[in-house]
Amino acid sequence: MKTSNNNQQTTGLQTFFNDGINAGIRMKMIDGESWFIAKDICCALGLQDVSMTVKRLDDDEKLIQTKVFPNDFA
Repeated sequence: MKTSNNNQQTTGLQTFFNDGINAGIRMKMIDGESWFIAKDICCALGLQDVSMTVKRLDDDEKLIQTKVFPNDFA
């Protein structure tokens, strides 16, 4: 698994890329905990409806933030 720190200083995100599944997963440390981008996790797992998947999480498992990043994973 490769790690990319591109734009980490501006976004605080770290990207892990797994060649085996051809997926990049962005992560950010918040108050000492790892928070992952739901869209990236769903993509890696083959889940297409991110909104429905996130609705199933408990409130303490969600941090809803909408951000637009250049070079966003599509």
